[in-house]
Amino acid sequence: MVAMRLSVELVARELARSHRIRVHGTAGRELALHRPELLEPSTCELIPHHLYVGRTDQLPQRVLIGTDVALVVVGPSPRLRWFRERCSVIEVEEPCDLPAVFNEVQRLFQRYAHWEESLWEILDDDSSIQALLDASASVLDGSLDVLDANLRLLGQTISQNASRERASIADEGGNLYPDSMNEFLSQHDLAMDVSTPFVMDVSGVSTLNANLLDNGTYLGCLTQMADPGTTCDMADAPVMALLADMVLKALRRLDVTTEKTKGDLRRSLAALVAAEQLDALSLSALAAERGSYVCLKMRLNSRGRQLPLSYVRNLVEGNLPDTVAFIHQRSYVVAFSRLDGLAPEGERRAALERLLAPMTDSVGMRVGISDHLLGLESARTYYLQAGVALELGMALDPKGTVYRFQQYALPELIMNSLGELSVEAYYTPGLRRLLEHDEHGSVSYIDTLERYLSLNMNVSATARELYLHRSTLIERLSRIRADMGQELDDPKTRLRIQLLLEARRLERSLGELSTT
Repeated sequence: MVAMRLSVELVARELARSHRIRVHGTAGRELALHRPELLEPSTCELIPHHLYVGRTDQLPQRVLIGTDVALVVVGPSPRLRWFRERCSVIEVEEPCDLPAVFNEVQRLFQRYAHWEESLWEILDDDSSIQALLDASASVLDGSLDVLDANLRLLGQTISQNASRERASIADEGGNLYPDSMNEFLSQHDLAMDVSTPFVMDVSGVSTLNANLLDNGTYLGCLTQMADPGTTCDMADAPVMALLADMVLKALRRLDVTTEKTKGDLRRSLAALVAAEQLDALSLSALAAERGSYVCLKMRLNSRGRQLPLSYVRNLVEGNLPDTVAFIHQRSYVVAFSRLDGLAPEGERRAALERLLAPMTDSVGMRVGISDHLLGLESARTYYLQAGVALELGMALDPKGTVYRFQQYALPELIMNSLGELSVEAYYTPGLRRLLEHDEHGSVSYIDTLERYLSLNMNVSATARELYLHRSTLIERLSRIRADMGQELDDPKTRLRIQLLLEARRLERSLGELSTT
C-alpha cells in the first residue's frame, strides 16, 4: 500500500497549533506530499511532491525545484524570497528546535497513515460504516454523520463538545427526526449533485459535506459538523473525500441479501397494488408469506409534505416490525404490516395504532387501515380497503389521524350503491314531504326521524336524547308517519329510509368539505 500523502494546508495547520508560522506560495489542498525529509545544504534537487524540513542557514545554494514542492524552514533568511517564488514555504519562527519540528511533522504523517490503514482493515473485516467513522475521530474534529439516499442515518460520531440536541437527531432505526430532516433538506436538496466536498451552514452550524456519488448516482452524504463556536476547515476537504470514498466501498461490500429479498417483496406488492400482472414465481413467493397482515395507506398533511416520501417509508419500516413499505403514485406510502408477533390476538390493532401514533404526530401523517388479510396475494383488495378508510376518514373526520376500514365500510357501501343518480332521485314522496316541512318549520322532522330510527324506535330513549316529554314525541312521530304515508314497522321500509338518510348525511358532509 502506498503511504498516505498530506497537503500543505494540513501540515501548516498542525504546526500552527504549537508555533508561530507564516505560509507563502500556493498552500496546496491536494494530498500530494510524501513523508518529510531533512533538507541538507548539499541537496541539488527538490523532487516533485516532496516535503523538506530544514533551517534557513542550511538552504542549498544551487538547487532545482520540481513541481508542488513544499518547505518547512526554521528561522528567517533573505534567501527565502527566491524559494517562495518557486514552491510553498512554511516559515516557523524561532525559538524552536529543528528536530522537534521535524518530529512533529513525522508524527502528523504517521497519524494519518495509521488512520488510512485502519480504514482498509475495517473494509477487509466487516465494512462497518460506524467503525469507519469511529476511526476517523483521530483526524477529523467535530461530529460525523453518514446518511443514505433515503436520509437514513447509517453511522454517527458525536464530539464531546457537541450540543445536547446534536446527540439525538435520529431514532433507533436510524431515521432522522422531522426537525433534523427539515434542517437538512432546507439546504442539502440544492447540492446533491456536487462531486467535491463543500461547506454548508445548517441552522447556524458549520458543516463540511461530501456526497456519496456512484457513477453520478446519489447514494447519500458524509457530513462533518463543527463544534459550537467553530467552523469547518476546508483543509479537511480532501480527507473527507478520502473517507467518503471508503464509505462508498463499504456500501458496495455490505451484504445486501436481506435488502434484496425485501426489495423483491416490495416490488411484487407494488405491482399487485397497481393492478399489474405478476409471474407465477412472484405469486408463489407472495403466497409463501403466510400470516395475519393489514394494509396501511398513508398520506402526509400540509405540515409534513416537505418530507421525502422515502423518509416516511423508512420511518414506517423502522418503527413497525415485519413491515414492507413502498411509495405509490408519488403521493402515498403503502405498507403491509404483519401483526402475528405484535401482540396477542385481539390486541394487535390497538398495538399497531400505538406504534403509529408517534409517527402521525411527528410527521403529520394520516393512515387508513384495512381489515386483516391472511395472504399477500390478495394485496390489492386490502389496499383498496385502506384507501377507502383514508379518503372517507379524512373527509368525514378531518381531525383524525388513523382510520379503520370497518368504520367507513357502510358509508362506502351506501355511496357506491347510488350509482350515477343523486340521493334525491331515490327519495320517497313521504320523505320529500318531511324535507319540505323542515324548510319552513321550526322543528326538524328529519332529525327526529333519524334519532328515532338510530335508537331502534325506542320512544323513551329518543325522548331523552331530544329532551322532549314522551307524549310530545309521540305526537310528533304521529305527524311524521302521516306525512310519510309509510309504516316504519316494515323492516324493508325502515331499512330503505335509514339508508337514504345516511346517504343524505354523507353527501352533505362530502359536499361541505369540497367547498371549503
